[in-house]
Amino acid sequence: MITAKKYLEVLEVKHLGGYRLEISFNDGTNRAVDLTSLIKSSPPVFEPLKSETNFAKVTVNPVGGIVWECGADLSAEYLKAMK
Repeated sequence: MITAKKYLEVLEVKHLGGYRLEISFNDGTNRAVDLTSLIKSSPPVFEPLKSETNFAKVTVNPVGGIVWECGADLSAEYLKAMK
């Protein structure tokens, strides 16, 4: 019998103010992540997110991570591994 591997996915994301997000994962864990350092020294796709108004428009990506209107996205694995 072949069983499918269960992938880590983001179920919910909530903007906490600044560049902080509260993330709920499908493994039952929740955590707050601070993306300040990523946004401050960001690759070009993240430039629009320097505006907190744009950053706050984060949503859950259908493939399991998070995404913004500008096309920037982060995987669930990256978010879970953040220190």
